[in-house]
Parts: sequence; structure tokens; C-alpha cells
Amino acid sequence: MNNGKLLILSLDGASWEGLKPFQEQGKLPIISSLVSSGMSGPLSSMLPTFTYPNWGSFWTGQNPGRHGIFAFKELRSRGRLHQLVGWNSLKLPTWPELAHSRGFKMVSVYAPLTYPPAKLNGLIVADQHMRNSRNFTHPARLAGELRSRFGRVCPPKSEQFFPPGGFRDSESMREFVQKQIQSVLQTGAIAEYLLKKPSWDICMVHFFATDPLQHALWHLMDSGHPAFSAEGHQEIAKFFEALDTAIGRLIEEVKPGMVTLFSVHGFTATRGILNLSRCLFDSLDRKPRGVFLDCKAIYVYNKIRENGAITDILIQALQSLKDPSSGSHVIRRAWLAKELYGFVSFPEWDVIVLEFNEGYTGRDGDLRAPLFKMCRPNRDYLIGTHTRKGLWLFCGKGVPARGGLQTGILDLPPTILNYLGVTVPEYMEGSPLPLFTSVMSGQKTE
Repeated sequence: MNNGKLLILSLDGASWEGLKPFQEQGKLPIISSLVSSGMSGPLSSMLPTFTYPNWGSFWTGQNPGRHGIFAFKELRSRGRLHQLVGWNSLKLPTWPELAHSRGFKMVSVYAPLTYPPAKLNGLIVADQHMRNSRNFTHPARLAGELRSRFGRVCPPKSEQFFPPGGFRDSESMREFVQKQIQSVLQTGAIAEYLLKKPSWDICMVHFFATDPLQHALWHLMDSGHPAFSAEGHQEIAKFFEALDTAIGRLIEEVKPGMVTLFSVHGFTATRGILNLSRCLFDSLDRKPRGVFLDCKAIYVYNKIRENGAITDILIQALQSLKDPSSGSHVIRRAWLAKELYGFVSFPEWDVIVLEFNEGYTGRDGDLRAPLFKMCRPNRDYLIGTHTRKGLWLFCGKGVPARGGLQTGILDLPPTILNYLGVTVPEYMEGSPLPLFTSVMSGQKTE
């Protein structure tokens, strides 16, 4: 690594615990080399344990109460939700915008929340996680260039490649894994292609396929799972081997001064799924106005007079829910966002943030469906669910080799700015990690 360029790699949903078996099998030589040469540890995510609010924190250095993203939908005034969240939903300046203002050029591939394509100094291939747009690049002409180069461009999608009704047999499972491998390979190939272009300083690449793979096949990753299969585990190993190779190719192409590897959440086995729609209806005996579910968040529009007591009723009901098979509490705590984070960007909304006990999760559902659902390996998608423990790593000149250091998602933005030599704004809540002996060569600070 012999220049000051910064390569940031996101492995969606990865954790050191999940990667450990494949490291021990020798399937991850590149990642293992980065670990042995750099500083790393577990990364604590924000609540809710969900991609978008945590990426909002990664981009801005502030908690969800400040940047305004709690799940999929954007809050609006007058008691309604709006479009899917995106780059324009963030209420604060982002660290890429701060770097842009100092002249740094960025390449970004599929990083969450970058749609509509962020108009930064550089090349942006936007997140298409929940969308289907042909206008997904900045500059706009880049989309046509990528289609000419790669033929069909397949932006990663939610629940991508999971067959309706689940896996018919081992062959359909292998086909699913192979498609995730192809997703990784195309993501890496697009990044390689863009990195051959001259004059860039920061590269951000998001490998999304690790998330749907672990959701659908966690039982084949965790040797302690009742449905574990050694044969199936070897298929999963092929995926992580391909991911490691893609990472190695990018490092070889860039020869960066610093490599950052991170994930905003981890995974564990799903114990059960709560039907939040049914829970809300049962708690209130009706479907109220101005109350919306959005994955692991509930929004109550408090300007409607009859909603005055609803927030307290819901919090009590949610915290009392138990798994019918074990008697365990499903939700550790239902937080009011203004209490959890001290501030909410929209005071006319009571935002309830759900902190599930490990192994439990919740989804919107049919009011006629049961309140609680157990997951069936190979049949259902959510066999694995998110935890608050992701991972982080920095490897480069001046970074000592040291592992097991706990940090949080809010510490990454100021650490990146510190490496770039850009002044960390006071509104960022985290602190730069004490990693570096020098800032980026050719820094652009005044």
C-alpha cells in the first residue's frame, strides 16, 4: 500500500463471529491478512438494527433522531409518510459532502442511501435496494457506459434471488448461492472498472449479497443450528471465498494507503417473527389514524387528539409480548426516540423504536395471520436476523496491529475525515479512532 487513497469496503451484515469458521478453513486469506496487519474489532450499531438508520449515522456522524431516518419511509409533516428514504432524506451534511468541498474525488458503488445519485465530485453508482430506476448514476451518462461495458447491470435488491416458497431442494439452494456470488463478482467488477479511471481519492464499495445470503441460509453458517448441514456449509464457503477474492482484486488494483472494512450490523439465528400489524390492532382494538408501521419503527402522529394515549398503550403492549413457545420476552424495550436519542427531527411524531431481544424480529403482516411465527429453514427467508454487533477494520501505514477493540458506528465518520485531513465538525457525535501517525498524502486542508 503505497499511496494515500482510501478504500472503504462494506460487507452488509458481516460479523467476526460469522466470518470466523471461513477464516479457520483458510477461505479468507485477504481478510485474514488485513486483520493480522491492522486494527479491528466489533462495531456497535444504532437502534433500530437496520441498514438505513445506521447508514444515515455513517454518512452524517449523528444518531437517527438527528438525521431523521428510522427505517424505509421518510417522515413528513401533516401526519403522513412519504417516499422511500434516500440521500435527500438526510437532515445534516454528510462526510462525503465535506470531503467534496475540500476537493476530494469519490467513487461509490451501491452504498446505501445514495439514491438519487449523490452529486458529489466523482462517480456514483447509487443504491437500488428497494427501487428500479434506470437513472442510478452520477454523472447520468455513466449508466449507459456501464451497460455497454457489462451488458445487463443488476443492482442488488432486497431478498434478491430467494425463490417463492423457499428452496425446493439442495440444487435450488446452490443456485441461490451462485447468484449471490455473481452479485459480488459484478459489484467488484464495476468498482474495478471505475477505479481504472484517473483522479480519485476515496472509493466506497458496498457488497450487499452478504445480507440476503445470511437471512436465507444462516442455518448453514451456524454449526450449532438444528438444521445445519456440512454439505450446505461448504456451499456457503464458496460464497465467502469469492467475496474475499473480490476484495483482494480491488486492493491489488488500487494499492491504497488505507483500507477500511466495516458492517453496520451482524446476524444471528431467528427465534421468531412478530406480526407488528396484528400486535398494533390487538392492542388498540382498531386501526387508528396517523399510526404507521415501518419495519422496526412505529410512527404516531401526535397532532391527532385521539392519539394522545396511543403511544403509551403501544409501548406497554409491545414490552409485555412473549414468545408462546418459550415464554421469553420478544422485545427488550420499546423506546421513544426522543428519550433514546434526546431529539427527533419531527416533533409532531412520536417515534417508537423497537429493540428486540436477540433472535427476534418484527414485520408488517396480515391482520388475519398469527401474532407470532416460527421460521422454517429452507422454506422461509428470515432464518437469520440482525444483531447490533457488526465489524470494523482499518489497515494501512501507521496503524498498529491490534484486534478486539470495541467501537461504534458514530466513530467511523470522524475517523475517515481525520485520515483525509478534513476538520471534524462539532456536530458529529463520535470521536476519531487514534489510528494514524499521519494524514493523507497530498491532503487538501488549508
